[in-house]
This record gives sequence, C-alpha cells and structure tokens, in this order.
Amino acid sequence: MSTPEDAFKKKLLAAQQEKDELVRKNQIDAERKKQIIAEKISFYQKHQNDFIQQVIEWASSADLNISSLNISYYDYGHLFQTTGISIEYDGKKVQFIPQGIERGTFLGIIKLDFTNANSFIQYYFGLSANKNEAEPYWTFVQYDTQNPSAWQENSKRMSKELFFEIIESILLPQKS
Repeated sequence: MSTPEDAFKKKLLAAQQEKDELVRKNQIDAERKKQIIAEKISFYQKHQNDFIQQVIEWASSADLNISSLNISYYDYGHLFQTTGISIEYDGKKVQFIPQGIERGTFLGIIKLDFTNANSFIQYYFGLSANKNEAEPYWTFVQYDTQNPSAWQENSKRMSKELFFEIIESILLPQKS
C-alpha cells in the first residue's frame, strides 16, 4: 500500500507530465502554423513576381513608360520588401502594389492604385486557385465598400485583354 506522500507525488508527476505534453503539442502546432504561413508567403511571392513580369511585358508591348517601385508591406507581423510597378502615360499613372496574403478571400493581393479612383471602391488583383486547374490565376476585383456583397459580380479573370481594358480606362481620357 502506498503512503499519502507517494500518492501525492504520483499526482504531481502526472500533472507535470500533462503540462509538458500540452506544451509539446502547442509547440508542434505553432511550428506547423509557421510552416503553413511560410508556404503561403512563398507561393504568393512566386506568383506575384510572375504577375508583375507579365504586366511589364504587356505594358512594354504598348510602349508605356514603366518604372519600378520599392514596396514594403507587413504580413503576419513580418516586414516584406518587394517590387511593384508604375505605368505612366501623359501625366497619368497606375501602380501595381503587392499587398501580401493576410486577406482571407484570396491567396494574395496586388492593389491597383491610380488618381481619380472612386474612394469607395478598392481595386485589386486577387490570387486564386482551383483544384480543377493546373495553375493558379489572378482575378481583377472592384470591391465596393458600400455594397460588399457585390464584389464577385465585379470580378474578372486577368487576361491580356482585361489588362489593356483597365489601362485604357485609367490612362486615356474619357471622350464626352
């Protein structure tokens, strides 16, 4: 038969082992979460660079003035530095500004910034993936902050035609 001291020591040991197991489990979970976030960030950065290069290629083919932008943004508490671009024509410009992955709807965001933009609408490209398609793709979104549920109606898959449609609407004067 065990003494009360032995029984108490066993309970203390069991409680300590339970705490240690919980700490190990939390450490494993935290490491897994870090790994998942790192994979998401790496995935975004690869496709963000490809997107920027594609935009540069399209803009160059139309002889538009292109300049690089040094961009910094925070994602999951870390500062990232990357390159965006500015496209100019006749004193007007449009900027493609990488924003990271923290917005939950897409796998990454590239903001579209230009003068005379409607202040109630956010313009951006969202990185999407679909299990039925081999490659991820970018979607152009006009997010109306006054009607948030309509963003899907105002989104289109990025293409060369859409790129020039967007650039034309921003850089060329509207005819009355």
